[in-house]
Amino acid sequence: MNEAKPRILIVDDDDEIRSILDEALSSLYDCTTSNSATGALRTLGAETFDLILTDINMPEMSGLEMMPYLMNLAPDSVVVMISGARMIESAIDAMRAGVFDYVTKPFDLAQVRTVVSRAIEHRRRIRRSAPRPNPGTLGWPLRRPSGSPDRATVACRARCIRKTPAHSRRATTAVIPAAHPGSRHHGATRVSHRGRQA
Repeated sequence: MNEAKPRILIVDDDDEIRSILDEALSSLYDCTTSNSATGALRTLGAETFDLILTDINMPEMSGLEMMPYLMNLAPDSVVVMISGARMIESAIDAMRAGVFDYVTKPFDLAQVRTVVSRAIEHRRRIRRSAPRPNPGTLGWPLRRPSGSPDRATVACRARCIRKTPAHSRRATTAVIPAAHPGSRHHGATRVSHRGRQA
């Protein structure tokens, strides 16, 4: 089974440049185009892309102004900016904001293909190196491992604990797994349980 082509969103208000980039890259990548930052954001609200190739200087919203929205809508996408020769400082600012690389106009298509290839490979490396969640943590179904006690065994143990004198029970400490990042209770919580004093 052939691997799906990496997806690229090309964003440029210049129809000719947008068409040239689409034609140059579509043989290797699944390309979608947008003529504005706002149109690109609408597309990103419904689709995912491996790479976003966008011009910096656009009307209504520039590529730099679009960056915070890209970080929110497409945090896993790699971004490459297209900059005019007089906007090198803006391109450098974009890289500080999280852009992977940039190409300058007038650009060489061979250079564009090289930068895009490097960006896609960077995206693949990130995906391969991303840690997988451990079973039993958030995002994984909780399953009773084979050989673990069933309900009857747990109930028996509970009765034995109730019969044990309170002063012989040792304090136990449980760590509540961290909540999902962004929630109010993010971070592990340590809770101590002690038997009541006689």
